[in-house]
Amino acid sequence: MLSPERNFMLSGGALKTALASELDGLRRAAKRPDYRSNLALLETYIDDMDSVAQGAPFSRLDGMPRNTRIIDFPKAQPKIKSRLFFSHIAACIVLLEHHTLSPEELRVGITNHKANQILDLAERNPEVRRNLMQRLTGMDAVRTNMLLRALGLITRKPSAIRQLGLGVASGAKDIRFFHLYPILARQATSEDHYLYTLNTIHQAAHDIVINDLDPRHEAAFKNYEKLGSPAVKGYICDTQEALVRLAEDDIPKRNLVTMLRMEPAMIRDSREFLRHLSRTIERDCDFVFTIGSGDNPDAYRHRVRRISDLFEKFDAAGLDPVLIRLHKGGTIMQQARSLQFGSGAAASYEILYCRLDPEKLTELLVRDQKK
Repeated sequence: MLSPERNFMLSGGALKTALASELDGLRRAAKRPDYRSNLALLETYIDDMDSVAQGAPFSRLDGMPRNTRIIDFPKAQPKIKSRLFFSHIAACIVLLEHHTLSPEELRVGITNHKANQILDLAERNPEVRRNLMQRLTGMDAVRTNMLLRALGLITRKPSAIRQLGLGVASGAKDIRFFHLYPILARQATSEDHYLYTLNTIHQAAHDIVINDLDPRHEAAFKNYEKLGSPAVKGYICDTQEALVRLAEDDIPKRNLVTMLRMEPAMIRDSREFLRHLSRTIERDCDFVFTIGSGDNPDAYRHRVRRISDLFEKFDAAGLDPVLIRLHKGGTIMQQARSLQFGSGAAASYEILYCRLDPEKLTELLVRDQKK
């Protein structure tokens, strides 16, 4: 599919709108009673991730009945909603990397004056502008990963991850941003005053297999393979062919599958997709599938149907999927207009997570075939 970095070449006004939509979420977070505690969590997150068993500072949402495994943002339980805002704050730290902010700026959210300073610099410096646009497209992957970790769903340390990224476009979101973690550090300026410095750390997966249909990404794929850190193998072909070739090439089974802001054409038939996918994954494989808005209501409707279809299949297989809706519900148009975090051009409206078991998937497909 066309890289969002190419699709997201914004004019000054559109870039300002996209940045404002992200910073608006930060201001909303700053007004919440849990804001200070979320900042405190982010100050120690990397240390906690390294020291806590399986890399998860948060408790897992085990034993959730089906009706609570569908999380609608407006109706989310306070604890879950707090973790939603935590993940957005984390993504904003990635967006604003290398900036230094006062406690007051973090308390009230980024001011319009500060936002205009960021935009003015981007307008004067093409490299700064490119970097800002990359972060505006990539931070959705950060927000998704941090949310799933904050909900205790993804628990593996990055160094233990053998990832399969499908429909990755240029690969930046799956390879880099999904494994980019925020660092919020206090820097003392005097005995009684301090500033926050915003930085990130990239904790690479052990190895990654990536796929996209668009041949324009072939050069980028080859460059990733040359770099070798993390080890990357790329397939330029459609999704089903990639899964077939992956099984035939006898590559170690995957324990993380990412499909970020997927295109419906990637899965022509969900049963065939799951049949091929089950041959490439190990038990307890983390599956992350997100959808964007598409280019029109029909495209968005198709995405919603696909994510609902997969949820139903995983649920029927006894795999306890979790569906997170980051909009206010209602009609297709109401959903598309009520995204709660980020720009509609780059952010996810719904996130499907499931811990997959290839044997249970195979059993489900056999049952379906007999019907």
